[in-house]
Order: sequence, then structure tokens, then C-alpha cells
Amino acid sequence: MLLKKIPFELYIIIITFILLSSYTFNSKLDLNGDNANYYIYAKAIATGHGYSDLSSPGNPPTANFPPGYSILMAPIFWLTDSIVVQNYLGEVFLLVSVIFLFLFTATYLKNKGFALFISIIVLSNFFILQFATMMMSELPYILFSIGVLWYLIKINEQSHTNKYDLIILILIAVFAYHIRTQGVVLLLSILTQFLFNKKWKNALFSILGFALGVIPWILRNKYLNLEGSRYLSQTMLIDQLNPDKGKLPIAKVIARTVDQSWDIITKEMPRTIFSNFIEDYAHNIFYPTLGAIILIIMLYGSWKFIKLRWFLVSFIIGNIVIMGIWSGKGFENRYLICILPILLFCFYFGIMSLLKQIFKLEIKSTLIWIAASLIMLLVQFKDIKFLHDWNIEKYPETYANFFNVAEWAKDNTPEKSIVSVRKPGLFYIYSNRKAINYLYSDNPDEVIKDMVKSKVDYVILDALEYSTTYKFLIPAIKKHSTQFQEIYTVGKPAFFLLKFDKQLPQ
Repeated sequence: MLLKKIPFELYIIIITFILLSSYTFNSKLDLNGDNANYYIYAKAIATGHGYSDLSSPGNPPTANFPPGYSILMAPIFWLTDSIVVQNYLGEVFLLVSVIFLFLFTATYLKNKGFALFISIIVLSNFFILQFATMMMSELPYILFSIGVLWYLIKINEQSHTNKYDLIILILIAVFAYHIRTQGVVLLLSILTQFLFNKKWKNALFSILGFALGVIPWILRNKYLNLEGSRYLSQTMLIDQLNPDKGKLPIAKVIARTVDQSWDIITKEMPRTIFSNFIEDYAHNIFYPTLGAIILIIMLYGSWKFIKLRWFLVSFIIGNIVIMGIWSGKGFENRYLICILPILLFCFYFGIMSLLKQIFKLEIKSTLIWIAASLIMLLVQFKDIKFLHDWNIEKYPETYANFFNVAEWAKDNTPEKSIVSVRKPGLFYIYSNRKAINYLYSDNPDEVIKDMVKSKVDYVILDALEYSTTYKFLIPAIKKHSTQFQEIYTVGKPAFFLLKFDKQLPQ
């Protein structure tokens, strides 16, 4: 009887998910580095070390990332430390998110066909598929964001707010914040919705509830003398990869925020929404007009979704501003991905609302929406195939050599060795040796002094082509070459494992 109540559109969604996720799944550890940190912190929680960095000497407590995603990952370690299983967890988040998005859209728009179309659009987006198969916080954040939509609209329809619904809403929003600091926008958007709807008590209760949910994390970091969010600490820096350059004055921070917000609107948003045909968009005749049009349509769609218009409008604008403040080198469209399903919903609902407004056309036929979904799948298949081909490939030779050095170190260095390396998290997972990054300083003497202070035993001179290696590490090695002894070499270009003499430079 239960199966008969399930809409057939959901069967389409589940089958599409199975086909796409199995086709694009990546069983390898992604090379971005952040995912290695999430893995390490989750392992620390699961093994009773608290929220700490097992890869660093002394297993120090960490606040490098919010703890939410690692908490979600931790139970898997009670069964297995498999990277593959953790990668599958992201796929589970994707499936559950899309199911909830479908049910939300179908329930409140009374249009199952459109709900199916939005679900397929999300499922087949290159960036969402890419992040679903790596250990990153984007997918769980998507799930909790959609949970906020569910409970906020539920409360919006109540003449007298159910306190339990409000508590659940706040708990979901707080945990979303603990998954990604970007979740602060969720709170601001919830407050905006309540204030414009004159639900003063709900707004006050939300502020108090959010404070109660966040203050323990702040106090914990303060007690342990930890900085907290790395984004907040890096906002004022001239160059996040070279802190020695100092900080910007507030006026320049504001100017940078405006510039980066404009780049998000005009460059990153179009290629994220239309991942299938935007390549060298910055040199396209439609730049920057397309980005502005997309934003206007999104905001129009948000406005026409009356029950949550204030939440959605403030959510889109708030995220753009926050991204503009936080963005640094190499940002590209990274922070858009965790809000992409909501952006896609607003964009396509905006198009549908414009068709209704201008041409009095409202498409209700599920068959038409199924046809539209198939067309979008075909249009996006080029990107999907690219992702498939990319994910089944072996590691690039440089990273294969990097992991070769790590595995050699595991078998040939003392267990308590400390290694200085550009990607300490990735190195630790394959070497089981404590690892730290070298100091980012233009002064070679300071780089060496930091290694001595950190009791470094070995240094990896890699060929991963990170600019920091050439700026900071190589000059230090050249100036103090007598303190380094080559132990192991592999690859062309070569990776070197160097034994370090822990004497202060004369």
C-alpha cells in the first residue's frame, strides 16, 4: 500500500540518481586537501580524540572547519575507515536532498511535473555531481538548507506558531551553520522572513536559539585559544597565501567585496547555472549581461514565491555579499555549489512565472516536464561524460608520485616522525606520519626557524606546482642546504624526501 502512494515521479528521480551517481562516482580520495581534513577530524571524533587534528603533532584541537560535517561522517568510522564508503555518503545526501526538494516543490506549487524537472536539473548539474562524490561539506549543507525551507514555510502558514516546529527550524539552521560558516546567511534570511511578516516573537526566539547553538563553539575555541573560522581571520588579508603582506584598510576590503560580488554575479553564476555550455564566458559577447539577467530572474522567482519571498530574496543577496567578503584566490564558484539547488529552483520558477505573467502560459502537463527533463539531461550529458572520464582516471603522475613518497615514508621512517609538506592532510592519510605545512614567509630564515620550532624530521620538496613551494620553501632549502639530506627521490619532475637537521641556522 505504501508503494502505491509514492508518486511515480519519485521513481524517475531515484532511477535517474542511480544511473548518474553510478556513472560519475569517484572511488578515489579527491585531491583538493580539505576533504582529507574532514576525514581526519571525523576519525578523531570516532576514536575518542575529540574534534582534533590527528595529522598534526600532539593531536591538537582544531577549529579550521566547523565540526558539523565531521560529526556526520564519524559514525562510519565505527564500521570502516574506507574512503570509498565516505564518498558514498555524499551521494546519499544528494539523493535525500533531491527527494525533499521534489516533495517541497510538488507540495507548495501543486505541480509535480515542475518538481520533477527541478529535481532532474539538480541531479544532472556537473558541479553537484562532482561534489557529491567527494568528502566535502557542500552536500550535507544542501540537505539542511532544504530542511530550513520545509519548516520555515510550515511555520509561515501557521496562524499561531507551533513552538516545536520553530525549535526544529532553529536546530536545523544551527547545525547547517556548524557544517558551513556560510550558514550565517540562513539565520539572517530566517530573521528577514519573520520580521517582514511581523512575527516578532519568532524573530527574537530565533536569535536567542541561534546564539545558544553557536556560543558553545565560540567559547570552546576561546578557551583553547583557537582562532575559529579561518574565513573570518583571512578576510582582511591582502593575500591569503602570503600573510606577511599584511592587511587591507577597511575601505579596500569594501571595494574588494564589491568587485568580487560583481564577479560572482557576472562570471561564476552563469557558468554554475549553465555548466553545460559556458566555458570561456568572460570573453563571450553575452558577458556580463547574462549574469545580470540570471540574477534578475532569480530574484523575480523568489519574489513570486510569496510564502517565502523575503527569505529567498535575502538568501540570494546575502550569500552573494558573504561570498564577496570571503572570496580569495582560487574561489571560482566554490561557495555557490552548496546553495545551487535553491538558486536553480528560484531561477526556473522565475522563468515559469514570467511565462505565466507575459503569455498567460502555465505548464501543468507532467509529460511536457518529463520531455523537458530529458532534453536537459541530453544537453548536460557532455559534462556528465567528462566527469565520468575524469573520475575513472588514475591519479595524475605528480600526485601518484606524491602518494608514493608518503607510502615510502610509512615503511621507512620512524613512526613518530614529523614531516613538513604542502598537503599535510593528504600526506598523513597515506603515510600515517604527523605532517605540518611549512611557514608562508618571504624570509627563508623564518621558514627554517619554524621547522626547528615544530621539531620537523623530514621535508617533502614536491613537484605539485603550488606557488608557495617556489615562493617560500625552495628559497629556504637553497639558503640552508647543509641542513637537508636527500633520503628518497621519485618521479620526473622529481619529488624529494629530505631529512632535516633540527639545528637553528647560524
